[in-house]
Amino acid sequence: NDLFAISTKGFRGEALASIAAVSMVELKTRKEDDETGTLIAINGSKVETQEPCSCPKGSSFSVRNLFYNIPARRKFLKSDNTEMRNIIIEFQKVVLAHPLIKFSLIHNDSEIYNLLPGNYRQRIIGVFGKQINQELITLETNTSIVSIKGFLGKPEHAKRRYGEQFFFVNNRFMKHPYFHKA
Repeated sequence: NDLFAISTKGFRGEALASIAAVSMVELKTRKEDDETGTLIAINGSKVETQEPCSCPKGSSFSVRNLFYNIPARRKFLKSDNTEMRNIIIEFQKVVLAHPLIKFSLIHNDSEIYNLLPGNYRQRIIGVFGKQINQELITLETNTSIVSIKGFLGKPEHAKRRYGEQFFFVNNRFMKHPYFHKA
């Protein structure tokens, strides 16, 4: 029963320290009951700012200039376009699993996504565009063993590759060749 009740994604506090060591991180956070929040700016593991700020409830992380201070690691990065495409794919996996959470993705001061809380259909439209709405077929079935909910694309809009196939188990992305091929 404990396994089915896990709601976290495995991101622990120590991971943020590792990210902050190789990038510039800004955190704005506020508890629901507090009037003001806290702004923390970290640059290469050094806390540069910690001060009260005005911000909405919740937490907002901004990570910039990843590996700026680790040239040896930076040389293993692919082109900017390739790395950004990888970030978008990972971003999509998280946002599609959690339509009740607001997400935004900003790259080079340009907003790529600004996804407001909503239902699954709204989130899919927010990620892939309004034109996908006519292509979606709702799927829902319940058995004594499993409950399956989701959306399928109409066959006439199918693509040869499975780049836009997303499978989730208990709100966690999963990849399995059998399911993707089917």
